[in-house]
Amino acid sequence: MEIITILTTLLLLPLIPAFIIYKFLPSKTAVKGPFKGLNINLTGAFGGYFLLVIISIGLIYSLRNDKLSAELKQANLDLINERNKFQQWTMTGRIFSKTPESTKIFVDGQYPSPSSNGQFEAFLFIKYDNNRRLRLPNAVCFYNKDEGYRIIDLTGSWRTTIDTTLKQIQIIDTIKFGQNVSNLWYR
Repeated sequence: MEIITILTTLLLLPLIPAFIIYKFLPSKTAVKGPFKGLNINLTGAFGGYFLLVIISIGLIYSLRNDKLSAELKQANLDLINERNKFQQWTMTGRIFSKTPESTKIFVDGQYPSPSSNGQFEAFLFIKYDNNRRLRLPNAVCFYNKDEGYRIIDLTGSWRTTIDTTLKQIQIIDTIKFGQNVSNLWYR
């Protein structure tokens, strides 16, 4: 429907000035020169009509591009605002296992593996709500293909240090794998 309105406007609206041009200046209007690779040589009311149509098309495209530009700027602002709700944090700790480097840590940013001595560093993306309050994850899952998994509760029952200045979560206790350890929420 929008296209029909635009075409109607482009074709019928210039007829009014073309009629006025024809009525008062029927033989004095001339449009000459190159136009997109064509050599134009028009006179009279049709030349005036053609010129008004070309000007109208240029105005419509200009207005439409301004509208699209404004929408694109708003979309970019929305994207920046959404991105600013997240900040990258670091989580560090130590794992005790027969094969600590085989352990996967399931967090937002990546799936890092601990080193052979059990030390690990993982990156998380922490979301802030609309009131700029931190929304830390409740738990982190550690999975070792040979020894099972451990789910670490970060809500307070597990010894952690949370530093909002450095944007860091440090798991203080060693996360232990082995046959004598329950696979439930390990504390």
